[in-house]
Amino acid sequence: MATLRRFTADLPWVLLLAPGLASAQRSFSQPELDRLLAPVALYPGPLLSQVLMAATYAADLIEAFLAQEPHVMDTLQQLRRRAHAAAHLRSDDRLLVQPQGQVLAIVPAQPQVVYLPY
Repeated sequence: MATLRRFTADLPWVLLLAPGLASAQRSFSQPELDRLLAPVALYPGPLLSQVLMAATYAADLIEAFLAQEPHVMDTLQQLRRRAHAAAHLRSDDRLLVQPQGQVLAIVPAQPQVVYLPY
């Protein structure tokens, strides 16, 4: 939950970086959100927030985030739960997968080192 709070605390920076996109909002279907978020859904929370902020020029993803932030965050959690249920997402020596109520947090095992899944 702290990652979500940190991520949403960074949201004003996203809005400053992409002022033209904030007014051009549209709703995305679930398959569109799945397609957009699948490549980054398994990233650790701190890295994910940086990727989404850096994606301000990737219009489809940032439009979805700006228009449907709660839906985007729910979709990320759904994708993580599916990967976890299929045994594609497990804790190891690099990443810790930590269920926290309805949230499946992914954090680096060593905070000073970040590994990316492939």
